[in-house]
Amino acid sequence: MVLKRMSRMFGLASMLAALCAGCSSSDAPPMATVSGQVALNGVPLETGSIVFAPIDGKGPVAGGKIKDGAYSFSSPYGSKRVEINAPRVIGQKKSYDTPDSPVVDVVEEAIPATYNTATTITAEVTQEGSRKFDFDVKAAPKPVKK
Repeated sequence: MVLKRMSRMFGLASMLAALCAGCSSSDAPPMATVSGQVALNGVPLETGSIVFAPIDGKGPVAGGKIKDGAYSFSSPYGSKRVEINAPRVIGQKKSYDTPDSPVVDVVEEAIPATYNTATTITAEVTQEGSRKFDFDVKAAPKPVKK
């Protein structure tokens, strides 16, 4: 009985080792830590997200959160399209057209499309040199709806 249990444990351990070997990081592309500051009209962006996507569309996309204007994450080397997003609450609305309906936030993108869905900004992530990329996004102020 003990021998049978040990045999099962050994078999399970062997399977796990084989699975882990197939998940080695040697398949992953070389990465570098990128960091920087993101501002909206010269003011650090409170919250948002930033994405580095391969310009040629081949390879993994990397990204991270922006907090108090700063970001830092790992990205593969190469030429990247940079997308910056910062949803903001512009008001509230009822979920349903009933008197007791719950209220939900109405959200819109604070960053113009030329910095996200139709981005025109790029970054070159290299093995050598600086990997610090600062962006000052320009946008016309939008009034907050109440």
